[in-house]
Amino acid sequence: MYVFFADKERKTYKQMRKEVHTFAASLLALGLVKGDRMAVWGGNHYEWLLTYYACALIGVIVVHIPLIFSAKMQLGILQTVGVKGLLLTRSPSHIYDTVCEIIPEICATTPETFASQSIPNLKFIISCAEGDKRQRGAYSPDAVIARCTDEFRRHVDEICPTVDSDDPFMILFTSGSTGLPKPVTHSSHALLNNMNEAGIYRKQFPGYEEDKVRRYALISPLEGMNSHIIALLTVLHQCTVVACPTYDRMLAVEAITKERCTDTIMFQYMAYDILNMPDLHKYDFSSLKNIAVGGNVIPLSLRERSKQITENILVGYGSTEVSSATLQHPMDPEDKKTSASMYPIGGFEVKVCSDSGEVLPVGQPGEILVRCVSMFLYYWGDEERTRSAKDSNGWWHSGDIGVMDSDGFIQLLGRQSETIIKKAYSFFPFEVEKVLDEHPCISAVMVVGVPDDRTGEEVCACIRLHPEKTVSKSELQDYCKGKVAPDLIPEYVLFMEDFPKTETGKIHRRKLAEFASERVKDQ
Repeated sequence: MYVFFADKERKTYKQMRKEVHTFAASLLALGLVKGDRMAVWGGNHYEWLLTYYACALIGVIVVHIPLIFSAKMQLGILQTVGVKGLLLTRSPSHIYDTVCEIIPEICATTPETFASQSIPNLKFIISCAEGDKRQRGAYSPDAVIARCTDEFRRHVDEICPTVDSDDPFMILFTSGSTGLPKPVTHSSHALLNNMNEAGIYRKQFPGYEEDKVRRYALISPLEGMNSHIIALLTVLHQCTVVACPTYDRMLAVEAITKERCTDTIMFQYMAYDILNMPDLHKYDFSSLKNIAVGGNVIPLSLRERSKQITENILVGYGSTEVSSATLQHPMDPEDKKTSASMYPIGGFEVKVCSDSGEVLPVGQPGEILVRCVSMFLYYWGDEERTRSAKDSNGWWHSGDIGVMDSDGFIQLLGRQSETIIKKAYSFFPFEVEKVLDEHPCISAVMVVGVPDDRTGEEVCACIRLHPEKTVSKSELQDYCKGKVAPDLIPEYVLFMEDFPKTETGKIHRRKLAEFASERVKDQ
C-alpha cells in the first residue's frame, strides 16, 4: 500500500494496477511512443508514482526534474534529454510559475496548440495543481484520462511484452562536489536487481522476525535514488510506503510517528534537523527500527545521537550510478562502526585502486571502484563522460577515496578532489573531522585546504557550534595535539552558521574551500 500522508490518500497495489494501466493508455493517446522521454516535476504525490509505473508499462523513459535545481538548470535538463511530455505534480505551488519563466509559451496557448521554441521536442504539459490559472496551456489530469479508449488500452497490452528490461527506463540527475548535473540513465533490470538485493539485505535488520510487514517513511523527494529504493522496494517485498510531498521536518516527524513507520532513509541534514528539535521527547518514535543515513561521511556524534529515536542507525555509502547503497553496516562490530567502516552488501564488488588502476594492499588509501548488477547504462548523450566513469570491464570509478582493512571493511576518507596537499604530502579531511567532531562544543565540522605560499596548502577547519557553546581557535588546536599528525592541526579555524550546499542538498566542499580561502586572507 502507498499512503500519501499530507494528501490523506491511500492506494492499494490492486487499485494502482488498474489506474496505472488507464494512465498508460492516456499517455499513448497524447502521442507518446516507446523510447520517448516523459519528465516529472514536483513532490511525492500519487500522480508522480502513477506516471512512473505507467511509463514503465509502455517503454517510455521517465526523467526526474530536481526541485532544488535552479530554473536555468531545469531548462537545461529538459533540453538535454529532449523530453516530449512533462507532468507537474500538485505541489509545490511555484512549479507552474517556474515553467512559465523557462517555457513562456505555456501562458499564451491551449494544451492542444502548445509548442515551445526552446524545447522543440516538448509536445504537451500536464498540470495536477488546482485552479484555472494553473491549467493554462496544460492539460488537467481529468482531460488526459478522458482521452483513454479501449483501442489505446489494447495498445498498452501489445507494447508491454516488447519492453526489454535492459532498455533505458529512468534518467536521474545527480551532482557531487562540483554541482554539475549528470544525466544517469538506468534500466529497469538494474533498478529491480538493486531493490531485490535491498529487500533481502533488510531481512537482517533488528526486529525483522516480529515485524515482517514494514512501513517505510518516504521523506526525501522521489527525484533521488534513495527514494526509489523505498518506492520500488515496497512492491517487490509487499511493504507499505508513507510518503511526504517533500522534506519538511515537522511533516516527516508526524508521518513517522502517526503512521507507526518502522524504517526511513535520510540525508545527514535531515537527521540533524530532527535530532535537534527542542521538543523531540514529545514524539513517540517507538515503532522506528532503522534509519539509513547517507550523502556525506556521517559524524560519529550524529550516529550516537540518533539512538534517541531508533534502535539502529545504518550509515550507507553509494551513488546514483550504482543504484544507491553499496556499503553499509547494520550488524557490524562496534569497532567498525566507531571507525565508520562499512562492508559491501550483496550483489556488489568493491576494490581500492591506485591512480594507475592497480589493486592496493590492505591499509593503503586509493580510489573506490564498484561493479554490480545494478550499474547505470550511461550518462545520457555523453559517451566521453561515460567512458571516463565506467571502464571496459564494468568497474565504475567513484572518485571517492577509501581504505580497506584485513576484514574487507572499507573506511570512506573523502573525494579525490578534496585531498589536502601540504608539504608535498596528501592528507584527507576526514582524519581531522573525525577528531573535531567529538569535541563537546562542535555541532558539525568540515575541513578544507586553503592555498599557502610556503606549504602549498594549509588545513582550515570550518566549525558550526552547538547553541550557546563557545570555543577558541587555540583551544581547538590544543585539542587536536596528539590526536592527529602535527601538520594536520588546523592552521585556520572559521566559525560558521551553516555550510554551502549543492543543488542536490549535499555539502558543497568546493564552494566551502573557496569561501574559506577568501576568509583566511584576513587572518
